[in-house]
Amino acid sequence: MTIAAAVLAAALTTGAPHLLAAEDGAARPVETAGLPPATEDVEAHAELPAPLSEEDAARYAGIMTLQEDGKWREADRLIAKIGNRLLMGHVLAQRYLHPTKYRSRYAELARWMADYADHPQARQIYKLALTRKPRNARAPRSPAWTYAGGTMAADALDSGRNGLRIRGRAAKIESRVRALVWRTRLTAAEDYLARPQIRGALSAAEMDSLRTRIASGWFLYGNDENALRLVAPAAKRSGHLVPAARWTAGLAAYRSGRHEDAAAHFEAMAKSDRLGRWNRPAAAFWAARANMVARRPDRVSHWLGIAASEPRTFYGILARRVMGLDSGLRWDRPVLDGEHIAALNASAGARRALALIQIDEPRQAERELRLLTGAEDPALRASLLAVSEEASLPSLAMGVAGAIAASGGERLDRGFYPVPHWKPEGGFKVDRALIYAFMRQESAFKVRAKSHAGARGLMQLMPATAGYMANTRFRGRGRDRLYDPGLNIALGQKYLDYLIRHDQVQGDVFLLAAAYNGGPGNLAKWQRRVGKVTSDPLMFIESIPSRETRLFIERVLANLWIYRERLGQDRPSLDAIAAGARPVYKAQDNIEVADAESDAGKN
Repeated sequence: MTIAAAVLAAALTTGAPHLLAAEDGAARPVETAGLPPATEDVEAHAELPAPLSEEDAARYAGIMTLQEDGKWREADRLIAKIGNRLLMGHVLAQRYLHPTKYRSRYAELARWMADYADHPQARQIYKLALTRKPRNARAPRSPAWTYAGGTMAADALDSGRNGLRIRGRAAKIESRVRALVWRTRLTAAEDYLARPQIRGALSAAEMDSLRTRIASGWFLYGNDENALRLVAPAAKRSGHLVPAARWTAGLAAYRSGRHEDAAAHFEAMAKSDRLGRWNRPAAAFWAARANMVARRPDRVSHWLGIAASEPRTFYGILARRVMGLDSGLRWDRPVLDGEHIAALNASAGARRALALIQIDEPRQAERELRLLTGAEDPALRASLLAVSEEASLPSLAMGVAGAIAASGGERLDRGFYPVPHWKPEGGFKVDRALIYAFMRQESAFKVRAKSHAGARGLMQLMPATAGYMANTRFRGRGRDRLYDPGLNIALGQKYLDYLIRHDQVQGDVFLLAAAYNGGPGNLAKWQRRVGKVTSDPLMFIESIPSRETRLFIERVLANLWIYRERLGQDRPSLDAIAAGARPVYKAQDNIEVADAESDAGKN
């Protein structure tokens, strides 16, 4: 029996509905004792090189503490005793950039630039030097580095399912249509496009792109007939240029019971050369789904296989689970052997970073190491991944893994999905995999992350939400307390636990992600609106009006399933979706084991 035939048989003959023809399933929170992490996560750690003697490390740590408080004379007495002056650039940068207790002179700044232009503070000091340069003084030396490496270079989110760029006058028309759709004035948007002067300003593909945007609005507000009226012809004309037309037409056709039409749209989209690594598996998976429901099992395996070829995406993971395949991920621990240690010792920036790790200055160490992520030496780049893991620099690990993949190297899953050593105040109360899944999406493990809306820290907590969880207020400078990892994770996991038990969520991890991103109030509105047209969990996601929330759910769930595997745990929410049921949160961590391993840094 083929895979497709077996899946079809399960869908048609078992009592529980199957993923490819899903129906409603009750969702209730279930807490169960879990398993300890996989044995690969408790291997002995490599020992990082220590450039400083114990005495100098203690002196540098003391100097940094004294200077933070503006105690310059006491700091100078310790500086005089330093034997290894490896970190003097950092010491002086801390002094010269002190916000309140030191005013640096131009001569000091220029001398620093002459000696330490390769340091991560060089840009700040250079700008400050220019503001304090006397009229006749020589300009300071320029910074000797170019910042390299983002956080998710090879794991960037797709920009959407519409592959057509609209420019010029057409862009102004698009902006007007976008505004009308956002205000749900969909008929007005259609009338606007029908004006002769508007039609004359657009190419056929641009017109179909804007029709697709309006049709998406009709679909998201539950009107499949109007959506198909607009988008089905647009998809046939311009689907090769506007993949979003195929996507919207496929969803509207599927939800309205026209499964063969839906399959045709999804198949055409999956063949497009304008798709990113998240969108192709989505189209292929829905092509398999539509063919399954249309009772064409011979076409299912092919499309599931295409979806399964992207094992780090939401629909790719689902496809692999349905097909009975392993995850396709590798968790090899990065090597730190003689070659890699030699590469670190050969780099002045790496030596400084290792010294900063010695004196418990991880933030400055990460800044040094980020400057090296674009290094051409493969041994040096590989060693950075080992250092980031041993020193618990998860944001750096993602950046290094992204740089390696972007340059044609292998995808290092251990770097893309790091496990930090941070522990919430009071210990873990919610599974680490769930916390890391949200943290990776919200902040990419950047401790000082801040959104334009004011959300702060690893879990991107709004001060009001954090205050509600902590029963206190975070105002003024007090808001910066939310950058503290222990406090931020503690309040974040408390909010997760609150949402898990919320009446709107009831343990459903899809709804949990939606509520975390959009708020329980918006979730309630979406449930009222979307629930009228579908009881299918996957269709529910794709029917949520907020594109940001749709993407957020898929990214967080993919993160969750991948972290479950990294920690050697079962994936009950994935199994539930594969069985056509609601994905209910089931705790897997042994909390005492999780706390102990976080303390020991064994993940």
